[in-house]
Amino acid sequence: MIEHVFVLMLENRSFDHMLGWSRLQGTDPVSGEPTSAAGLDGSEWNELPTGERVTVSPGADYVLPIDPGHGFEDVLEQLCGRGATYPAAGGPYPAISSSGFVSRVAELIATSGPHVDPGVVMRGFRPDQLPVLNTLAREFALCDHWFSSLPGPTWPNRMFVHAASSGGLDDSPTALRSATALFEGYRFENGTIYDRLDQAGIGWRVVEGDALPQVLGLQGMIERAIQGRFITPDELAERLQDPKFSDSYVFIEPHYGHVLIDGSNFKCGNSQHPLDDVTRGEKLLKDVYEMIRSSPHWTSSMLVVLYDEHGGFYDHVAPPAAIPPGDPFQPDTNQHGFTFDQLGVRAPALVVSPYTPRGLIDHTVYDHASLLATVEQLWNLEPLTKRDAAGYSTPKPLSPLLAVIATPGWL
Repeated sequence: MIEHVFVLMLENRSFDHMLGWSRLQGTDPVSGEPTSAAGLDGSEWNELPTGERVTVSPGADYVLPIDPGHGFEDVLEQLCGRGATYPAAGGPYPAISSSGFVSRVAELIATSGPHVDPGVVMRGFRPDQLPVLNTLAREFALCDHWFSSLPGPTWPNRMFVHAASSGGLDDSPTALRSATALFEGYRFENGTIYDRLDQAGIGWRVVEGDALPQVLGLQGMIERAIQGRFITPDELAERLQDPKFSDSYVFIEPHYGHVLIDGSNFKCGNSQHPLDDVTRGEKLLKDVYEMIRSSPHWTSSMLVVLYDEHGGFYDHVAPPAAIPPGDPFQPDTNQHGFTFDQLGVRAPALVVSPYTPRGLIDHTVYDHASLLATVEQLWNLEPLTKRDAAGYSTPKPLSPLLAVIATPGWL
């Protein structure tokens, strides 16, 4: 029986960038038939502003000297090509071609970046470069159609994993608003998953990789941190060895690097931000898995590994339409008039559990709110918005994410 859900959310990497060259083979949990992960075949390409084609290739760099753009306007070009505008004539979001990743980073390099080959966003890691991620993907369940919740950056996408909404935020907040969020947290009409858990008397913790986890920007979280709801990774490791460990939901934030010193300096963290060494995030993933696996609670646990958004890296699978959350926008959040009816770029996602048969490859469409739908079903909680209520699934006795790990009698 699943009694503990652990969530590790890393930073800014697309599915093709991390796993597109992995050639993973497995079993479809819905049909039971052999299947393959939706990776790259090597023919995918983008075009530079000069007209030169750049084709995908294996062998990505562990650290980049630039942070590829991933704000709302960046993603608009990446998904829809140069010259795309929002809203498009005759429709809210333009037709998606996944054709503007290279052109967008070329513009960034030309205007403000160091001299870098724009093809960096078309390169993906070989399996041997990311042994931890690839091993867990082979041994447990890989979700190869997990999309970020909107075509935009970190802050609103991370809000969706907590609230099934961003309260109307469709781009990065200003530096001032990011700072004031610690004192005037972002508020959501229907609250967050932590509110739902508190109302039901269900224990939860946030594991803070550094002194400034992003979740502190949500309303009420400073008070909860003072109450002891926030713990360090070492404290989690110690608590997990206690047979009486009772936290049902644990959200794990990575170390974001030197952002407290310089808001754009992500070095020496383990979030896998493009400006930092991706291998540090590999170690974090290994440590989190082994921490849970070696605990007396492994047989009642589920670990979900997510990435908040794609970080400007190429992905060839066009994201589908989305169901808007339907909750009111908060003041001064909606910069582009976005209506939240379009998912963002695909990112890696793993489901790790002793109940997961080896080598599942799940092609179900998910976004970050799908995690909340799963938690809500596990503990009989009310949905937060129309997004998590929908769940992107046909009617089933289990949400698709739970069906990935379901065996007779586990629930």
